[in-house]
Amino acid sequence: AGEPEGTPFLRLERGSGIRNLNIWYPNQSVPAVTPYPWTILCNPATPSGTGDNTTIWNVTLVNPYQGIKIGPEWNELHYLRNVYGTPLRTGIWLSYTTDIGRIMNVHFEPRYWSESGLPGAPDAASILDWTQQHGDGIEMARSDWEYVADVSLVGYHVGMRIFRYSNQGSPNGVAYRLTVRDAQTALQVDDLNGIGFIFTQCTFDVASGGDNACVRLGPEFDSVLQFNTCTFGGEPSSAVISDPQASGRISFQNCTFQNWSEEGAALDVTGGSLAVLGCRFEKDAAQIRLGRKVTDAQILDNRWPGKMRVENHSAGEVQISQEDLHLERLDVQPHPWAQTPRPPNDNLYVVQDYGAKGDGQTDNTAAFQAALDAAGQTGGTVYVPAGWYRINGHLRVPTGVELRGIWDVPHHTVSQGTVLLVYGGKDDPEGEPLISLEGGSGVRGLTLWYPEQSTGNIRAYPWAIRALGPGCWVKDVVLGNAYQGIDFASYPSDGHVISYAGGSPLKTGIAVGQSSTRGWVENVQFNPHYWLRAPGYPMASPPDFETLRAYQQANLVAFRYETCADEHVMGTFVYAAAKGIAFEDAGGPCRADVFLHGTDAASRAAHLACPEGSLLNFVNSQLVILGATPYGEITTDPAFAGRARFFGVLAWGEKNGPTVDLQGSGEVVVQQIHTRNGPFRLDGGTTRLENVTITRDYSPQYLVGPNVRKVEILASWAEKPFAAQNQAGDRLVADYNKGQTRKDVQIKTGWEEGDPQPDWQNALYVGRGVGPIAGEEKPICRRVVGGEAHSGQASLQVAFADSGRDSSFVAFKVLGASVPIVSSTELSYWLRPGTELGRRVFVDLLFDDGSRLVDLSPVAEDGLPLPAPRGQVGEWVQV
Repeated sequence: AGEPEGTPFLRLERGSGIRNLNIWYPNQSVPAVTPYPWTILCNPATPSGTGDNTTIWNVTLVNPYQGIKIGPEWNELHYLRNVYGTPLRTGIWLSYTTDIGRIMNVHFEPRYWSESGLPGAPDAASILDWTQQHGDGIEMARSDWEYVADVSLVGYHVGMRIFRYSNQGSPNGVAYRLTVRDAQTALQVDDLNGIGFIFTQCTFDVASGGDNACVRLGPEFDSVLQFNTCTFGGEPSSAVISDPQASGRISFQNCTFQNWSEEGAALDVTGGSLAVLGCRFEKDAAQIRLGRKVTDAQILDNRWPGKMRVENHSAGEVQISQEDLHLERLDVQPHPWAQTPRPPNDNLYVVQDYGAKGDGQTDNTAAFQAALDAAGQTGGTVYVPAGWYRINGHLRVPTGVELRGIWDVPHHTVSQGTVLLVYGGKDDPEGEPLISLEGGSGVRGLTLWYPEQSTGNIRAYPWAIRALGPGCWVKDVVLGNAYQGIDFASYPSDGHVISYAGGSPLKTGIAVGQSSTRGWVENVQFNPHYWLRAPGYPMASPPDFETLRAYQQANLVAFRYETCADEHVMGTFVYAAAKGIAFEDAGGPCRADVFLHGTDAASRAAHLACPEGSLLNFVNSQLVILGATPYGEITTDPAFAGRARFFGVLAWGEKNGPTVDLQGSGEVVVQQIHTRNGPFRLDGGTTRLENVTITRDYSPQYLVGPNVRKVEILASWAEKPFAAQNQAGDRLVADYNKGQTRKDVQIKTGWEEGDPQPDWQNALYVGRGVGPIAGEEKPICRRVVGGEAHSGQASLQVAFADSGRDSSFVAFKVLGASVPIVSSTELSYWLRPGTELGRRVFVDLLFDDGSRLVDLSPVAEDGLPLPAPRGQVGEWVQV
């Protein structure tokens, strides 16, 4: 007590975990809070080194001063799941995570202490008073590809803070269903790496007082931050506040802004770039304030309770339109977490009792099968203690039986444990799998290793694990260097669960199909380091990283989905693949929701070939292409006929590789993508791209081929002005794109047949002293043919009588059209005055917010104000 930098209560070294534990500090109190060291330190420096896999699962931290610390020593693959509690000063602190960390179903709120029933538990209000002044929920420095899902942080000074720690760098990642309530600042972004961060279906709610904000951007922010279907509320001064030095791009789509102060604004953005599409503002006060250093903004198709209130102090390109763009909405149901399967009873069968030996030499096929057959008579668990178990043949797990090693948490080859050494099936890829699961059986907590496999001479093997019927599961299993990993596609696989498999598969990682009900694939991790970091394992030769990566980039399909009725995918990842995640045509459609998927260093990051009737939803994807053949981050096969929607994408890697390469007859929607890759190649089906950010300097950004049915590109932002190489004619619709030459939306008319015609010729406003000319009943504005037309046969005639009063005027509505106005928009027309007063006729614009162009005191190229007298009577003059 009293030593916050002292020795942590628990230290988790690599390959370790904590499950089903409550931790309570009996002598802690509020408001007289006592500092304590960290409760749990993950990956401390040890003689064996830091590294992979620390797990905290089903743990309650009742009232720690500091909860969980990860880093700053090098670490990978932390997994925080079902963690609850009331950390006071800091909930989670992390840095130097270089492979996927996962923070899932973590909830820090005052009620876990106040409602604990433990002696001395304070009331929630007392806790809140202290944590709102002193506490941070999550402090995240460098983490490469952090996955955050279903997390709540209540009552902190800063709910989540993203920053740079020392010289280790800053993070990128994705957050899904993060809820921050009763904070002073819900989200503070001091620094991000160049990839950015995505927040989807999140809630940011702050308490009253001072300069509170839902989101605050610091001066070092120069990356990309995306919010989709998020809610900003509570009692902030401004919902979003950026520092004047912040130069990054902030993007909001389908978000709701509930409240802000009269002095503030929902979005108080003083620098950088801004996109606001399809959002709802629930207060009739300044919704958006753009500072002088804002370089550009796209404010499109938003909803306001009254008048749109945008304060624009920017000299950049600011696009504002209320046109209904029919933007795609994220209507995907929340991810339903899989229930952990288990055998029907607690009967235990230990393989040593049937003659098994973990000496690495004895063939254990018969002993294992004897234990499995015995368990098959009653159901139960066949337990395999730590050791090296040679298997020359094949194993069949009966219904109601689980084959289980020592691991009760995710693990890595480096930590050894229960290892099955596979010697059968070499050069027979269609042969019998190593482990066949009868319906309603599973395998858990062990590692499979192929000692005769070599990166210098890849040999084909049968599947490592195959399900023979529905209701099968694979949990906490490392596939090591398997040629083919898990086959849940060859037989009906209804109700399957695959949870935290790992490894470095070579040909196929996981195949799923023939699933007519719900199925789950959650938190799978494929990376070459499962083969490369395998000390003590028998090997034909030491593995070579570059050779292995090149083979996988040419051959590996990491995740293959076929016919699935209701597939739920969460938190999967692969490094190095020909296809990271693929949806193939096996004769039936696939319907799947894919949350927080990552592909790194692939030839194709996400590939679609599924048939008509398929519906795929991707939420918060991180996609990277690298290698000799970077085909694209999102690619479709010529046979693709389904529908796929991507909500929130971060894409990078090979700079010259295409971001997307689309063929086939299907439909693809991509909403909010940040790419650092090459162009969008579109040559098939229907494509809709909304809210695109391209932080690369190239042109054209879009290559539209002749085979598309329709392509829509809305609100694209790139370092160079928008450009499309178009072979599709008017099947390409491109609008509201930065720097776009708007030939497709210009209004141009000479009033000839086929030109736009005046749609309302009555006077809109009439001042004193204005009347009709002789022979007419009212002032006129009409198309006439013949006479003194400038070109062609037609012109627009304006005629009325003026008594000469200073206040006399008349305004006619001529064309009702939705025309976006940007810095490059030009208004030009020809005028022929018929009288001296006719020299004062001019063309005005009426904006969506009710204001007029003349209100802005515009000056024409001739140096005269818009309403000034022009030209000579009887002569045409261009304005």
